[in-house]
Amino acid sequence: MKNKVLIIFLFEVLEANKNYFLTQKFASMIFCITFVV
Repeated sequence: MKNKVLIIFLFEVLEANKNYFLTQKFASMIFCITFVV
């Protein structure tokens, strides 16, 4: 499950690089996920 999340994370980062706002939004979401997990 953790590997799947990591793969999704990497894929989303590649997509997010196209949009700075999305990158910031996703970064905050990942921070919340890592804090909880």
